Amino acid sequence: MAKNPRQQQTTVVTSPGSPAEPPHDFQTITRVLNAIKNRTRIIVLQLLQEKPYTERELQYRLRSVGHSHSLTTIHEYLQPLVQADLVKHKLGKYNLTLRGIRVLELVGKTDFLLRFPRNSSCHEELSLIAIKRGHRTFEELSKIVDDSLLSRTLKRLQKEGLVQSNHPRDHVQFYRVRVRLPSDASPTERRVFHALNQDGISVRDLSKAVGITTRRTYKYLSKLKHKNLVLQRNLPVTYVLTASGRTVADFVEATIARALDMPPKMVLSPDVDPEQYGMRRPLAIVQQYGRNGILQSDLWRRLGLDSRRGSRQVLNLQKRGLVERRRELNRGRWTFRVFPRRQAATIDSITGIPCASCEDDFKGACPTHTLNPAMCSRLTHWVVDLDQGMP
Repeated sequence: MAKNPRQQQTTVVTSPGSPAEPPHDFQTITRVLNAIKNRTRIIVLQLLQEKPYTERELQYRLRSVGHSHSLTTIHEYLQPLVQADLVKHKLGKYNLTLRGIRVLELVGKTDFLLRFPRNSSCHEELSLIAIKRGHRTFEELSKIVDDSLLSRTLKRLQKEGLVQSNHPRDHVQFYRVRVRLPSDASPTERRVFHALNQDGISVRDLSKAVGITTRRTYKYLSKLKHKNLVLQRNLPVTYVLTASGRTVADFVEATIARALDMPPKMVLSPDVDPEQYGMRRPLAIVQQYGRNGILQSDLWRRLGLDSRRGSRQVLNLQKRGLVERRRELNRGRWTFRVFPRRQAATIDSITGIPCASCEDDFKGACPTHTLNPAMCSRLTHWVVDLDQGMP
């Protein structure tokens, strides 16, 4: 399972025929997974969970647990953790971030990720989650991993005992297209044709049904195909997770979910548009500030993005008409404040609805008897008062 130097071309969901493109959080996924696929780095995370350390203090602490490394080596161990935002370097000391704490709760208990290559594009990990999410055929999995790399990725997973292929023995099936044969068809052609059905049949079963050899069956099927009377289809090879593969897939999925701060079901979900999901979090943050708005720079910091990716997020929201930007002078510099076009839904407007404390509704008299919401005077007065109180 060696690292492949080709360009990373992994995606979550693509339309048929469209080229694979990296998802929004692909860099975060690869950085986090590659950073923790190392025993020494996991030990470093566990030590930093105790308290912040300088590199020198960390060297002494590692030596006490049986790991002797130079300061240069320790610095090299720490850099991937910092780049993955698992560790933060401040005032000369290293301490865990919130993401590091969440991820360490999982990776500190098992070494599942050590089965994968340390510096890779994480095609194996993403393929496991994709198979678990319902991508079973090669064509479906090619939406996750570039098809030029997929064959090798699946072979590595099968070699590790995480995935097994469901290759049907009779994967070539023949179907009858038309109902009637031409008048010049031979008796054997007629027997072969009438033995076919719309559900499909293999050559092995067809030769037994007709009573001729497999070789002769192929010969007559070729004639029928030439006359456009028979259709041939190859059943796709499907891939399923083994028992250990499902355990590892659950672990990788949970690790990515904690790193990205999203529910596990959202990771590589075929029903979720990654672009739409990537907008939910920034939009939710903007809606929290309501009419006061939030500065673009503050929004980037809360999302953990740089200015380039943060600006792209805001512009995408603005193009979809979800937010608006207003120019503002802040601390001597011109910037933008972001406001939501629509406020987040709340239940404040219906907290005083009379139905919540209605005795008739509690007894089941409304709306099953003469009482119903359309004729309720208390509900009518409440709606009128609510309309008059609205700005």
